[in-house]
Amino acid sequence: MGLTVISNMNKCITIWLFGGLGNQLFQIQYGIWLKSMGYSVVFNSYLCKVNVSTNLLRWCVHEYVLEELIADELLFDSYIEPFALISSKMKYFDFYSKFYGVTYIPLAPSRNAFGYFQCSEFSVEAFENGFLPHITIPKEREGWVMHLRGGDVVVDKNVISYYARAIHRVDASIVHVVTNSEELLNRIKILCPQTEFVNIGSCVISDFTSLACFENVILGPSTFSWWAARLGLCKNAIIPKSIQQSLGSPKKGSQFEAIFS
Repeated sequence: MGLTVISNMNKCITIWLFGGLGNQLFQIQYGIWLKSMGYSVVFNSYLCKVNVSTNLLRWCVHEYVLEELIADELLFDSYIEPFALISSKMKYFDFYSKFYGVTYIPLAPSRNAFGYFQCSEFSVEAFENGFLPHITIPKEREGWVMHLRGGDVVVDKNVISYYARAIHRVDASIVHVVTNSEELLNRIKILCPQTEFVNIGSCVISDFTSLACFENVILGPSTFSWWAARLGLCKNAIIPKSIQQSLGSPKKGSQFEAIFS
C-alpha cells in the first residue's frame, strides 16, 4: 500500500485509545506516522479508564500503563467529548468523528479517529521507516520465554495444542513464562512434563518488558506479545499462524516459525 497523505491542512487529530496494551500500541504507531506527515496529534486515553462512559458502554477496561511504558514525547490527554463518541459511527459526521474498524488505515482521518489500525502492510512500512513507539528494555536475558495468555482469550484445545507443540519444537529444558493464568500453566505442565517452567509474571509493564528482553520468544495469540517481540530484542520466535496471517511477522530479518493455532 502507498502511504501518501491526501492533505493534512495543518489538521489536529485526536486518536482515541482503547483496548489492551497491544491494541493501544497500534494506535500509537498510526499517530506517530501521522505526526511525521505534519499532523498535530493528541492521544485521548478517556476510554482506557473506568468512568461513566465506559460503564454505560460496558467497556472492557484493561490496566492503563501506556504513558509509563513508552519513551516517545507524545501528547496524551483524557477528556470526554460526548459528540465525538456518539457520532463516530454516524455516516454524516465522518469529517468530525469516525470509527475505522480493525484494519483500515485512513490517509486523511477525521478530527476524532477511532480504530485499531492493524493492517499488516502498514505495519511493515511503519517498521521500516521508524514510525514506532520506543520502550526502555532491561538487560538481555538468555533462554526462551513464553507468553501464556489467559484472561479474556478463549482457551480451547487448539490454543493448548499450539503451546504444547511450540514447547516441544524449541526443545528447551527450562522455559520462562509470563502469564496471568496459573490454571492454564498447569494444563501446559501436564502436556510437557520434561520441561521446567519458571513463572516470571508480575504486572503489565514488567510482563511486557520481560518478554521484550529475551531473544527467544514463544508468542501468545495476542497483540501484547507481538509488540513485545517487535520492540524488544527478539531474534527467534514461534508465532501462532493466525497472528502471523493477520499482523505479519513482528520483525524483518529475524527467524519466526509459524504454527497453526
